[in-house]
Amino acid sequence: MFRKVHHRLAFLCAGVTIFILLVMSALYLFISEQSMKESQFLFFRNHVSTLLSNIGRQETLTHQWLAQAESNGRYLISILDNGTPLLHDRLKQEPDIRLLTEEGRAYAQENFPPETLRLSPFLFQHNEFIFDSAVRQEAFYGCQAYIARNGQQIDILILTSMKPLNRQIRSQRILFLLIDAAAALCLFLFSWHFTRKLLLPIEDSQRKQNEFIAAASHELRTPLAVVLSSLPACQCPPEQRQTQFPDIIRSECLRMSRLVDDLLTLAKADSHALTVQKKPLELDTLILNIYEAFLPVTREKNIRFLIDLPEQSVPAFACDQDRMIQLLEILLHNAVSYTPFGGQISLRLDYYDRSGSFEIRVEDSGIGVPDEEKEKIFRRFYRSDKARTRQTGQQTEHFGLGLSIAAEIVHAHNGKISVQDREGGGAAFVCRFF
Repeated sequence: MFRKVHHRLAFLCAGVTIFILLVMSALYLFISEQSMKESQFLFFRNHVSTLLSNIGRQETLTHQWLAQAESNGRYLISILDNGTPLLHDRLKQEPDIRLLTEEGRAYAQENFPPETLRLSPFLFQHNEFIFDSAVRQEAFYGCQAYIARNGQQIDILILTSMKPLNRQIRSQRILFLLIDAAAALCLFLFSWHFTRKLLLPIEDSQRKQNEFIAAASHELRTPLAVVLSSLPACQCPPEQRQTQFPDIIRSECLRMSRLVDDLLTLAKADSHALTVQKKPLELDTLILNIYEAFLPVTREKNIRFLIDLPEQSVPAFACDQDRMIQLLEILLHNAVSYTPFGGQISLRLDYYDRSGSFEIRVEDSGIGVPDEEKEKIFRRFYRSDKARTRQTGQQTEHFGLGLSIAAEIVHAHNGKISVQDREGGGAAFVCRFF
C-alpha cells in the first residue's frame, strides 16, 4: 500500500512542479522572443532609416557603395529609377533574387501603396514590414521606400533575412529544453526522495500501530482464556476449590482492567489529551512519602531500599502531583520486579541551582539493560524479560507499558528520561526536569 502511495505522491509532486516549470519557461520564452523580435525590428528600422537618408543625399550611386551597404547590414537592395532597375545587374544573373525582390515589392505595394509625393530633393516615404517568402521559404524584414528626386521617383526595396534571429531563438529554445529536462529529472529525484521521507513516519506509525494491536490482543487473550476456562469449573467445583476459581477470575479481571487503564493513558498521550495540571509541589516531600509506601514491598523481597535527598531545601516544582506519583510508582515497581532477592534499590533527588533543573534517579542492582535495548525499553509492549527473568528467577506481571507511560509523563512535563548503567551492575533510570 505504501509503495503505491509513494509512487503516486512522487509522480503527483513531480508532475505539478514540472508542469509549473514548463509553463513558466514557456511564458518566459514567449516574452523573450517577442522582445527579441521587437528589438531586432526596431534596429532594422533605425538602420534602414539611416541608409535611406544616405541614399537620398547622394547625387550618384555606385556598385561599390551599394555592395558595401549590403554587406554591412547583410541586406539585399533593389532600386528602380522610374521603373528601371538601377546599377545591379545581379538581379538578372540570379533568378531567385529577382523573384524574391519581385515578391517583396508586390507584398509592399499591396499592403503599403505609395502616396503622391511633393517635389522635394530629400523627401522620402518608407514602410517596414515582415513577410514570409514563398521563393526562399523563410521570413524577411523588408522596407519599401519612395524617394522623389528632380522630378523622378526612386523605388527602393531593402530585404534582410530573419535566419540569424530564428537561429538565436531556436538555440534559446534548445537551451531551455535541456535546462527544463535536467530540472525535471532533478525535481523527480527530489520528489521521489522527499515523498519517501514524508511517508516514513506514517509507515513507522502504521507498523507500530499494528504491533501495538497485536501485542494488546496477545495480552488480553491470556486472561480471557483463563476466565473462560474457569467459568465451567465454577458450576460444579470441588468443595476444596469453591473459592479458588472466583479468585482466579477476579485476579484476571483486575489484570485486564490495569491493562485497559494503561491503554487509555497511552491513547490520551497520542491524542495530546493527557491532562497535566501543574501546581507547585515539594518533590523531596513527595519522594519521601513514596519511599515509605514502598518499604513494605521491598522488605518482602529482602531488598535494601535507600533514599538520598538534598541536604539544603529545594524550591517547589510546578508539576501534576498524581502524574508524578504514577511516574515514581512505575519506576519503583519496575525496579522491584527486576531486582533479585537480597538486592538493592535507591531513590535519589538532585537539584541544580545553575540550570534550575531537578533530577530523579531510580537505581537497581539487577543485571542492567543491554546497550542495544536502552532505547527500545520505552516502546510499548517491549520487555527484555528473558535475560532479566532468568536473573531474578521470577515472572513479572508487567505488560511492557509502564515505561512507555513513564516516558509520556516526563515529556508532558517538558523533561527527559533515559536509562544508564549503574556502577557495580544494574540499571539507573534518570528523569530530568527543566
